[in-house]
Amino acid sequence: MYISNIKHSVMTLYTNGFNDPYSHVVKIALAEKCLEFEEQLIQDNIGILKKLNPYCYTPTFVDRDLVLYKAEIITEYIDERFPHPPLMPINPILKGKTRLLIYRINKDWFKTLNYILNLKNNLSENLDEYKKNLLIQIESAKLLFKEMPYFLSENFSLIDCWISTLLWYLQEIDKNFLEKEKIIYDYSKKIFARNSFQKVLNKKI
Repeated sequence: MYISNIKHSVMTLYTNGFNDPYSHVVKIALAEKCLEFEEQLIQDNIGILKKLNPYCYTPTFVDRDLVLYKAEIITEYIDERFPHPPLMPINPILKGKTRLLIYRINKDWFKTLNYILNLKNNLSENLDEYKKNLLIQIESAKLLFKEMPYFLSENFSLIDCWISTLLWYLQEIDKNFLEKEKIIYDYSKKIFARNSFQKVLNKKI
């Protein structure tokens, strides 16, 4: 957390454009809350970002004089400050399980996704190997997608913000992936059709 002397009149999210799945997670959470915000690309605002975030990475979120970074911290702040509709369970045990699952999604899946996006830009020979490994991991968890209406929950949650972002990027990488697994395809079709998800995709920056 950082208290900035750079004033923002509206909530502002600094992102890295398409190659930034973490910012995509935050944007879905904001859209679920029906919150208006400004999106700024870091390449156009690198000087400001250096003053706001000592690590100079995205997403960086500014709400008045409060500055936050890391998607999991930003999304929890959004959910607590704007509690309707809730994206985290109230029960402390379920909340702890949710945090742990998000941590694992981030560490096990998003880290690999980031490698893939970076390797794709550099046309690396290792790209296919990373893609294959990630797709295998997702496929191995496919039964979890049908246990409840949303991912291990009766209601849309922050977990779905992460999972839907992952699946959307995967279909951009491998357009046939979702069609190979009906369970995952049905889940993604439902999530991608949500107003919040469509709003994020259609938002112009």
